[in-house]
Amino acid sequence: MGDRSMALSRRLPLLRQVTRRDHHGNLGGDTMTDTAAPKTTVSVTINGRAVEAKPGQLLIDACEQSGSFVPHFCYHPRMSPVGMCRQCIVEVEGPRGKSLVVSCMTPVAEGQVVSTTSEPAKRAQEGVLELLLANHPLDCPVCDKGGECPLQDQAFSHPGREPLCRRKAPLRKADSDQ
Repeated sequence: MGDRSMALSRRLPLLRQVTRRDHHGNLGGDTMTDTAAPKTTVSVTINGRAVEAKPGQLLIDACEQSGSFVPHFCYHPRMSPVGMCRQCIVEVEGPRGKSLVVSCMTPVAEGQVVSTTSEPAKRAQEGVLELLLANHPLDCPVCDKGGECPLQDQAFSHPGREPLCRRKAPLRKADSDQ
């Protein structure tokens, strides 16, 4: 019995050493496998303002959260994004440089710089709006939804430019010669 208790007493200090916890609460004070907790937010810059967004959050939601308006027609927060109208185009500066992306389909990423008011983004949004208006019925001003139509609201929100539905078609050179 004496040998057995002697062997056990030699092992006890080793057991105490293994079960000791470090200042993080991990077993064994000298562990090299400490892993940091996963990040719960991502840093994004939207129109010059730093914003913390959830990983996987869509750019359009992060823009709205920061107070930046992004025009859209087909996006709804409770529905799956489809990106059909292309009205929510924003400019994103990433590792590959600046590019125009559809904000209702693009998730936020760490370090993204997003601009909703840059000249290329505004031109793209206006171009998409003009294409939508070109395929829209001409009775738009006297429509039943007059004043409650998001397309009308978008068309009249650009005061410096006359919407396509109000423009007169330019004369072609062949027409003016006759």
